[in-house]
Amino acid sequence: MVACATLWIFRAPLLTSIAGVLVEEDVWAPADFAAVLSETQLSTVAVAADAVRGGYVKRVLLLATDKRADDEFLRKLQIAVPPAHEIATLVLVRLGVPREAIVVAPLPGAGTNVAIRAIARYAKMHGARSVILIAPRSHTHRAAVLLRRALGPGALVVVRASPHDGFEPRGWWRNRDQAREVMVESLRWLNSLVLGDLWS
Repeated sequence: MVACATLWIFRAPLLTSIAGVLVEEDVWAPADFAAVLSETQLSTVAVAADAVRGGYVKRVLLLATDKRADDEFLRKLQIAVPPAHEIATLVLVRLGVPREAIVVAPLPGAGTNVAIRAIARYAKMHGARSVILIAPRSHTHRAAVLLRRALGPGALVVVRASPHDGFEPRGWWRNRDQAREVMVESLRWLNSLVLGDLWS
């Protein structure tokens, strides 16, 4: 009963610390390029523009998925919807990033693990040893750990999230969507860092 009472009294800091493990937010630092982990979240894309305008990077890497699930359906209906990386490019240009500073690399699959491998492959091909990684807040720590492993010792990974990202480590348990995200992201940690990505 004492243990239960203690857990109840200190539930807020305990639950906050659980979500805090998922989140990493580093200070800005110069890097070889910025990589956007989720082009579908345009507030995340906007952070890449901040990195360019702030003088931290001169290049932004976007990832282009091979095919979206609804592409064939939209084609049959003759509805033209640009891919996410094309919309992200338009956003970056509108926010002042030169078009020639935007690089698009193929993403052969889906998921954070696949995206991190694509970013690491691009970095190694271009001799880059420092990356500003821009990701959804609940993915930041896992994505940073994976990219640091992929790039090897001595690499610098600065991870940032959008200030408009709705995930809040304090009080996440009071929000159904955020509670679900904590549970799912915990399973992603297990898959990525313990099981070695079973779907790779």
